Order: sequence, then C-alpha cells, then structure tokens
Amino acid sequence: MNIKKAYKLLDYWKGQLRMSDYNIMLKINLKPKEMSIKGAWGVSTVNSLLKCGVIQILSEKFTDNKILHYDFEQTLVHELLHFKFDVIQDHSNKEIYTLLHQNIEDLSRALVWSKRCENVKEIENYNK
Repeated sequence: MNIKKAYKLLDYWKGQLRMSDYNIMLKINLKPKEMSIKGAWGVSTVNSLLKCGVIQILSEKFTDNKILHYDFEQTLVHELLHFKFDVIQDHSNKEIYTLLHQNIEDLSRALVWSKRCENVKEIENYNK
C-alpha cells in the first residue's frame, strides 16, 4: 500500500464515519518490531478530547495468518472504529473489551464489504 492511496482511503472512511474533524496520522507498511502492540495488524492511539491520533498498520508481507485474509482497508476501518468507540472502551474489563472489539471487527468487515458490493452494482448498472 502506498501512502497516497492510504490517505485517500482514510479521507473516504473519515467522511463515511462522520469523522472529518479528526486529525489522524497514518504509519503504514510497518515491520512487526515497529508496532506498539505485538502481534497486531493495526493499532490506534487516540486522543478523544482533541479528536486526533495515530493509526499504525503492519505491512502485508508480515501477515502470515492462515485463517484470516489480510485486508488493508478493513484494518484501517477497524482502527477508525476504535476512534469512534474510544470513550466507551474499558480496557480494565477484559470481557467487555473483548465484546466491543469483536463488534468493531464485525462492523469493519460489514462496512468494507458493503462498499465493495455497492461498487460492483454501480459497475454492473453502468454496463447495462
């Protein structure tokens, strides 16, 4: 993923999620040792009060999970949803945090999938 395309996706999803007023820096194509959380594909550092933060995303070449398919856009949306839900994230309660994190994952997949399906419909309609 190149940085220009990454920021284009960031701008698109900030608009979709009504987050255009957030100032977010991307750090992409990172090596595992550069990630602030070991084993993560994406990490968000959020300041909800100032509506700003940093999103780190691991380089695809370091993802070797045989169960999950690496998807930069879905990882980006997942991390943006952490910004949206930051004020209700309770890291001290593992069960609640796990439940919230699972829902963030489900929502990010659904949002990206919906966007891609809509694009296919637009292309199909255009060709008719």
